[in-house]
Amino acid sequence: MDGQIDKMEKRYSMTKLENRLRTFQDGVALEKKKLKWSFKVIPYQAMAKLGFYFDPVIDPKTSKLKKDSVRCCYCHRQTYNVRDCRSKRKDVLETLSNIMRQHLTVTDNKQVCLLIYLRNKLLTDYSFHMGVSDWKNYKYFSNPDDENVINLRKFTFSR
Repeated sequence: MDGQIDKMEKRYSMTKLENRLRTFQDGVALEKKKLKWSFKVIPYQAMAKLGFYFDPVIDPKTSKLKKDSVRCCYCHRQTYNVRDCRSKRKDVLETLSNIMRQHLTVTDNKQVCLLIYLRNKLLTDYSFHMGVSDWKNYKYFSNPDDENVINLRKFTFSR
């Protein structure tokens, strides 16, 4: 039971930006090793602001360490192999967008991560459409009274 409580406390603590930043800055202990974020082209400050925190894991299937793993503070899903998302042109916005798209393709849950979906849409609109967003044709945000959208608003304003 204590392990479950610790896990819930960690999840709640990661809703705070400063705690997410700390995982990237200070590193994470895993099996008596201190692991640090080592990607210069993927700025940890931006990753934390998007809602991710550094969370390396050992793959239960292969027993291999996944050092380039992040977890979302909203849906709590892990995204692996973020190094593969780096832009060939070393474009930070493209890299961040690639990471968010990869996160959205995680199939362990039928529910899309609305926080990352929203942030990716805003980043894309800012980058390619001069900041103009059209929401009426987006299935996740066309109805502001949808229960999932309301829960997202509660999440973002309660922290």
